[in-house]
Amino acid sequence: MREHVVLQLANEQINNDHLFFKAYLLTGPQQNRYSNSRVLHIELQDTNGTTVKTQFHEIVDGMVTGNIILPKRVKEGNYTVKAYTQWMKNYSDTPYAKKQILIGDPATSDTSLTNTITILPEGGTFLQGYKNKIAFQIPPNLIGNDGTIGTIVDSQNTEILKVRDYSEGSGIAFLEPKSNERYFLKLENGTTYPLPESEDQGHMLRINNIEASMASIQVVRSEKAQKTPLKLIGTLRGVPYFEKKINFTKNSADIKLDKEKIPRGILELQLVDLEGNSLAKRPIWIDGQPLQITMDQVTSTDTEVTYKIKVTDQKNKPVKTEVALSIISEDTNTTRFEEADLFASLPEQLDNATERNRRFLQDMFVLISQKAESDTHNESSMTINTIKYPIQKGLHVKGYAYDFNNKLLVNTPIQVMFTNENGISIEETTTDANGILRVDNIHIDGETTLLCRTKGDDTESRLVQLERIEDAFYKDPKKEKARIKLAKTGSKQKTNASQEQKALAVQPLDTTGTLVLNEVPLTGRKTKEAPPKEKPSVYGVKPPKHRIVYQDYDRPKSTGLLLAQVPGVIVTGLGELYPSVSIPRAPGPILFVVDGIPVMRRSRINTGNTFGGGALTTAPRSSLNDLQDVVNYSDIQRIEVLIGPEAAIYGSRGAGGVIAVYTRFAEDTYIPRKKAQLDFQGYEPAITFEKYQETLSKKDRKNATVLYWNPSINTNENGEALITLPITDTTKPLKVKATTINQKGNVGVLQTSLN
Repeated sequence: MREHVVLQLANEQINNDHLFFKAYLLTGPQQNRYSNSRVLHIELQDTNGTTVKTQFHEIVDGMVTGNIILPKRVKEGNYTVKAYTQWMKNYSDTPYAKKQILIGDPATSDTSLTNTITILPEGGTFLQGYKNKIAFQIPPNLIGNDGTIGTIVDSQNTEILKVRDYSEGSGIAFLEPKSNERYFLKLENGTTYPLPESEDQGHMLRINNIEASMASIQVVRSEKAQKTPLKLIGTLRGVPYFEKKINFTKNSADIKLDKEKIPRGILELQLVDLEGNSLAKRPIWIDGQPLQITMDQVTSTDTEVTYKIKVTDQKNKPVKTEVALSIISEDTNTTRFEEADLFASLPEQLDNATERNRRFLQDMFVLISQKAESDTHNESSMTINTIKYPIQKGLHVKGYAYDFNNKLLVNTPIQVMFTNENGISIEETTTDANGILRVDNIHIDGETTLLCRTKGDDTESRLVQLERIEDAFYKDPKKEKARIKLAKTGSKQKTNASQEQKALAVQPLDTTGTLVLNEVPLTGRKTKEAPPKEKPSVYGVKPPKHRIVYQDYDRPKSTGLLLAQVPGVIVTGLGELYPSVSIPRAPGPILFVVDGIPVMRRSRINTGNTFGGGALTTAPRSSLNDLQDVVNYSDIQRIEVLIGPEAAIYGSRGAGGVIAVYTRFAEDTYIPRKKAQLDFQGYEPAITFEKYQETLSKKDRKNATVLYWNPSINTNENGEALITLPITDTTKPLKVKATTINQKGNVGVLQTSLN
């Protein structure tokens, strides 16, 4: 099942450090809004194709709402936002969603991307003796004062016809070329650009796409063309939707295309022979079953205006859906049609055009985009016959696991701990026969520290070094052979001086030259080892002494036994698989905190159970495994139990009491742990537009181009929703863009000006 990403940006030009977006995932032949994938990849690329920022976002209900945080010191200029799933990489003809953006002042941007001249005959053939439709695109600043793109002239500079500018430097002209003649587009400044050379034989595709439900197609064959069987096929994002054998009457054939049976998007029509050779091709726009979005003012005061958003289908029935809407303040219209996007951003004047004119202009932009569309489809040479990238159900980490003696850990149970500002989470796995550790389906937000460990007598023997590797599903035979050899030898090969030095640092002492002394009876007093440095309590909050318990290092007790020593703490199930702990004085579940970091709660224990002695309590019980999975009891230095006001620093999470565990490692003994730590990038945390605005200064807020962004406006059963906007004092034009895709894949787009 193919997946496709539809991407809407709040704005294509930004001056700050956040870019807000909404992404929709469409799957299957009918492009319904859902996704088998759970991870959306977002990349920000410069004009050289270099990725300057990568983010991961979790897909929920076929949608992603998020924001892109620009890198610090990012250069001003043109960039591309790219969105895709891992599964999409299996298809060579499914383009990624791409959006062009401008970072910084438009006056400082690289305008070379917009200074190209496009001249494309319909179907790709400029055929002699027939009237050909030709599409033109020039930069808007080169449009003539008379409202024309330019003039078509022959090799003698004789004027043939003028090309009208329909919108933003785009136009259509009809020309019947003569044999042995060349034609040129002459701009008002006198610059000329050659039209393609005409051909005396070949095939043409003539398409009329201005009707709502049907497209009229005419296939033309020249007299000199070979009279071989042909067929016309139509594909949309690589999925075939249309195929028709051509029955010529003389040298032409007329075909009707039912657009209502095809989902919204760009249908690539291609005329091919029986061997699959392409003779002509032409993209056309399919509206699908569009939804209508309207925005009308309801009430107004001196400070704010309320608008009603309404979504209806083609039969004017209300639609309950989710709408993403942005209001932009800008001097000029920067939106352009983008061939790989279902939300084709058309020029503003299309909003006031009739439906037939709108479809004509839209078809013209699709025709102009034919070359770019073809280039997009060639991003990858892979086909679906080879599944190189499986469906991604979550984030993952993969690497070779070594102990601190650089020994490869083969078929070894490994515990992977993820730690960030939200707390600690534990995953368990086992390395394979090649010492490869892999954890899949990780769902963690933000930047996270990853720590690996296994069974051992002390902390250093338990810690594991992870050498991360790229997740290549095709294995390089040479590298794989080297890895297998490495697994057999059981030690890590040294590849540079720094690795050799690291290996020497953990080698056992050579005792072969040590002198052996005669046994001598010794008497004396046993020296007591200095106690480890005690860590201060978090935020300086320390409970009474009777709620603090210390570990005995000579005879360490289990975590449960330590907690059982604290008055007011009840521990049950010791020695069983699922021990639990409760604090009857507290009303909610217990929060475990290790060295100041909250532990993510995974287990749930029912309330209202009977504890030892037959005493019935309604205090919630918390699984002690959540704590024991994170810290070994022999590593505990002390435990503090915080109740009531003492736990207030943890907010509502501490309402049920806090069990704060402090390990016995002083700061200078943390160095080995750092060798076992890696940085892991989780899902990018989303920030609301309102929260973001609160971080802006008054000056930045006044100069912002995005005045409003709400990706989740939910319409009711009547298809309606109300939004209230503050009145702004900006003198720049305000533009509204709203989009929606319901679960059936029906698309609605609104683009208009706001008075």
